[in-house]
Amino acid sequence: NFGNERWLGSVGAKAGAVVKAARILAAASGNIVSTCTNDTDGLVKAAQACGSSVVALLGTGRGAAGGSDDPQVRGEVNKSLANATNHTLALLAAAKTARDTLDSQKQMTQLAERVADSIMVVVTAARKL
Repeated sequence: NFGNERWLGSVGAKAGAVVKAARILAAASGNIVSTCTNDTDGLVKAAQACGSSVVALLGTGRGAAGGSDDPQVRGEVNKSLANATNHTLALLAAAKTARDTLDSQKQMTQLAERVADSIMVVVTAARKL
């Protein structure tokens, strides 16, 4: 739905809700890294939490952006949301094939850092709302 211009997300959401959703996603993505190589059940739960968190971030972010009168700010928020979502999806995809090796752990850490960086961009954009 995010690509659909008509989807408004959580109408009436405020910047604070976006920041809260971003924090939850950050924690969930960290759990992906810590469970991906040694805890299958934990990974499933972490992946579900991460998926739910990114959906919540998209909804609150899109809703909050829709409340802005400034098209540039709306664009910044929406672009940052799309970027964070793409990085989160890449992390989830990599977690499916992660192994308990140094290279795999390095890759997962790099992907998680990209998620964290993109979340910070979302928070920065949301603070302009």
